[in-house]
Amino acid sequence: MSVKRRRECLNCGRRFTTYERVEESPVRVIKKDGSRINFDRNKILSGLLKACEKRPVSTEILETIVSEIESVIYDKFEREVETTSIGELVMQHLRVLDKVAYVRFASVYREFKDINEFINELTPLMHSTKKTNRIKQVRMEGNNTMAVETIQKRNSRMMAFDESKIADAIFKAAKAVGGADRSIAAELASVVTHFLQKRI
Repeated sequence: MSVKRRRECLNCGRRFTTYERVEESPVRVIKKDGSRINFDRNKILSGLLKACEKRPVSTEILETIVSEIESVIYDKFEREVETTSIGELVMQHLRVLDKVAYVRFASVYREFKDINEFINELTPLMHSTKKTNRIKQVRMEGNNTMAVETIQKRNSRMMAFDESKIADAIFKAAKAVGGADRSIAAELASVVTHFLQKRI
């Protein structure tokens, strides 16, 4: 656990922030292959920074999250903690903080084996997220579901609905964490479109 303090240099008067931590017996982290390493908070911060790249999340907020996770680990685990437990703690914070960052982190941490596993993770988020775009229902398809033709953006501008733009956004997020298969992004975009058609 760290304590944040604002300090001032006595020579130049410049203010700066320090993070003070109590030296404790290091907790050992059990990796997936069974090997053990010392707990390193910087590895958690590095993962959060990658997940939140180009997202409206400050480094200060991420530092606070790392401190909270570190506090839980030292309070709950005496000597050893599995990487899965640390990952779940990170996921809990990201799910509340930023859903895009959550999906990015989950795609790496969960190590999804196929598209269905990813969809199962994504579906609860889609149900819980409020609509930010208004969808115009304009025509019926043969299976009696409404087709999405236009959307209203946040600036009230109307645009033609384009599933490929959803795929582009998903693939861009995936590439930020090492993804390289655009076909998966296309499949997910198709799932999103189907989900929207069911809701309108």
